[in-house]
Amino acid sequence: VSGRVNSWTYADDWRRLTVPFSVACGSDPDAIVRLGLEAAREVEITREDAAHQALVFFDGFGDSGLNFSLRVWCRMRQLRPGTGLRSDYYFALHKKLTAAGIELPSHAG
Repeated sequence: VSGRVNSWTYADDWRRLTVPFSVACGSDPDAIVRLGLEAAREVEITREDAAHQALVFFDGFGDSGLNFSLRVWCRMRQLRPGTGLRSDYYFALHKKLTAAGIELPSHAG
């Protein structure tokens, strides 16, 4: 690089994290969106404001279930060393979904 470089994210410590997950076929997509948002908001590091909202998307149909993605925001300055961000969200999703009786797809290995 021989010229000036602008970093548009340097001063902005907001980071988006995408967490893909699946549920069993036959699950109610509206319930999955509601439960996914509840789970996201239970994770301590999740941050929201008008421009940074947690969202759950129905991404499509998989071989053994319905595919979704949870998209959340966190602030880099508030992260603790060794934080397992995706793991925190997967624990929260698993807890919330299984408590609601939502089956997770079984994967033959």
